[in-house]
Amino acid sequence: MLEHHLRLMLAGVPPLSPQIARRIMHHFQLTGPCFEPSSKLTKRETEVLRQIARGLRVAEVAALFELAESTVITHIKSVYRKLEISNRAEAALHANRLGLLTDDFKEG
Repeated sequence: MLEHHLRLMLAGVPPLSPQIARRIMHHFQLTGPCFEPSSKLTKRETEVLRQIARGLRVAEVAALFELAESTVITHIKSVYRKLEISNRAEAALHANRLGLLTDDFKEG
């Protein structure tokens, strides 16, 4: 298990627990969405961003979209690069600002 987490960290996936991600999201929900354009991201990257911001782990996102974990990790790295962020907390904040975590968000 430790080896798995270390490999994820080396792949650029930060060790942030879903519980911590949820607490951070709760804190930043008070700021509300700003709906800035997310045209930098592909549809799949946006979907992955939404799920990791909700606190899902790489394996859970992979299962949800029927992808390999390595593919999800690649998407996460791409999202981080394009949005100039470096961790799940920032991803959650950005997703919230884009309105990806609201019930009104429609994928596609």
